[in-house]
Amino acid sequence: MTEAEILTFVREAFRSVWVLELLLVLRRDPNKSWTVPDLVTALQASERIITDGLAALVSAGLAAERDKGLHQFAPASPVVAEIAEELVNLHARKPVAVVQAILSAPNDKIRIFADAFRFNKGDRT
Repeated sequence: MTEAEILTFVREAFRSVWVLELLLVLRRDPNKSWTVPDLVTALQASERIITDGLAALVSAGLAAERDKGLHQFAPASPVVAEIAEELVNLHARKPVAVVQAILSAPNDKIRIFADAFRFNKGDRT
């Protein structure tokens, strides 16, 4: 997989840098199961950030809830496992590029907010 493909995956699957940080924590010890409070403490984040991040990782096929309330790194397929490995390696080599990919992703909430202030040329007086 190329660097560009990995960055495209990140841009599409990760809506915040917190999701990346969460993946890095889960991936560091793939056999460990984490509770939300454990992840809140490990990342010094809010419960909402962690639960939203876990949902994003589960949706991307990178994590799973194994038992009630216990989450861990769990690639859905060998291809997803390879993507995760390459992402971790790319982040180690080029962290700014990975973060920029996340931050450059279109964010519907920001777009909707900005559109509320956009005027059509015909509407100006």
